[in-house]
Amino acid sequence: MTTYKLSIKDKGRTVLPAALQRECGFAPGSELLARPIGKGQFIVESADAVLERIWSRLPDRVQPSGVESLHEWREDSDTGRRARLESSESVPTDESRQRGADLLTTLGL
Repeated sequence: MTTYKLSIKDKGRTVLPAALQRECGFAPGSELLARPIGKGQFIVESADAVLERIWSRLPDRVQPSGVESLHEWREDSDTGRRARLESSESVPTDESRQRGADLLTTLGL
């Protein structure tokens, strides 16, 4: 792995050497995002690389085929959550109701 020396110019600009741009696959006009990761450290990524990283962390059934699949995944999650809330398991017991009432009293509500 090659190390490239960068310097911050007088107006706060930093130029990425052409060899580094080629190695990273950056082209003129590429949208780059930088984020600090510690004192004296930051990561620079293309916007496409960030999107790839985000998509790779989603469940397998959600693919980067569009926003529709993300909406479907969210709707499935919401439907499951609603079903659990409406099930008999989620009906508050007398003990649960009393604990809720005690909490409200403690909070002065």
